[in-house]
Parts: sequence; structure tokens; C-alpha cells
Amino acid sequence: MRKNKKQLLFLHLIFPILLMVGCKSSEDYYFDKIKGTWEINEIYYNQKPYNDSLSLNVLFFEDEKFPVLTIPKTSEFERTTGIWGIETIDNVQYLRIETKNHRFNGLYRMNFFDNKKRGLLGVDLESDSMKIKAYKFPR
Repeated sequence: MRKNKKQLLFLHLIFPILLMVGCKSSEDYYFDKIKGTWEINEIYYNQKPYNDSLSLNVLFFEDEKFPVLTIPKTSEFERTTGIWGIETIDNVQYLRIETKNHRFNGLYRMNFFDNKKRGLLGVDLESDSMKIKAYKFPR
């Protein structure tokens, strides 16, 4: 009987700690999912194709010491970096981008999908003025 009390006490003390450590917040989940290198497959700015404006069709979402995003050179802007993060509004997660290239700035709705044909993770990002379909390079 004494052994059962110790086991029960152990479970009451340790289980909540393991639960907190083992569970990621939804912001952490999306942060880890978006982090990496993405090939831009389609991009529209104000509902007009924007692919030809990019010098390189790749976005780099990095997280060394803080979340940095590299935006490729476009016909209007030099290559630049910015910051990115995941925000939750009304229990919905959004990608926020802030950079000198104002066309990429904003709050993006994220829709992840698996492209079975290509074997890659895809994402549709949509802000008020920008739509991007991209595929993540495998690590």
C-alpha cells in the first residue's frame, strides 16, 4: 500500500511536468513548420503575377539567434532581410513578416498541405496584397 502511494505521488508530481515539457504550443508548432528554405512556385502581388519580378524564387526562414527572413531581390527592391514570427489571433495562427520590402510585409494566413507527387510539404500564404504558394526543401 505504501508503494502505491509513492507511485501515485510520483505520477501527480512528474506527469504535469512531462506534459508541459512534451507539449508544444501551436505557435511553436507553426514556427518549426515554417522554419527552413522554401521554393516559391507561384506568387501574386495585388492579384497580378509577381514571379518575373523575383531574381530568385526562394525564401529563407531562419532562426539562429532570432527569426530572420531573407527576401530575394525584386525588380523594385534589393535583396533584404526582415523578421518573422507566428501570431495567434482569435485562436488562428498567422505568419507575420516585417521587412524593408513593403510588398512582403503583413500578416499571412497559412495553409499547409502535402504534395504527394513531389513528396514535399507545401504552404499557401495569403496576406491582404500577396499570395504565395511555396514548397519546403527537405533538410
